[in-house]
Amino acid sequence: MDIATIIGLVSSFTLVAIAMGDPMTFFDVPSLIIVGGGTCALMLTSFPLQDVINLSRYTWYCVVPPKPDCDRDKVKGELEKGILMYTRIKVLCTGHRVGGRVDRCRYHT
Repeated sequence: MDIATIIGLVSSFTLVAIAMGDPMTFFDVPSLIIVGGGTCALMLTSFPLQDVINLSRYTWYCVVPPKPDCDRDKVKGELEKGILMYTRIKVLCTGHRVGGRVDRCRYHT
């Protein structure tokens, strides 16, 4: 694991916690339900269930690199799928202008 990843995560959470003052003012249960539930619903409607289930494994490669003796083709395919999912989620959340209209992409296998 890269030490810069750990330092970046710890420092970012620490700085946000310090800047917030009272952390309870940041948490609003209805807002958390809307954002978290909306994100989950968006992923479930945009990607096959198996890819949504495996998303944590795809993301884990950012923190812990694969072992040298692993199947490199499988890891490469999973990394490509994770990158594709991230890109599609970004387009679905923000919209991407194509020829004056907002293009909302769907993931197809």
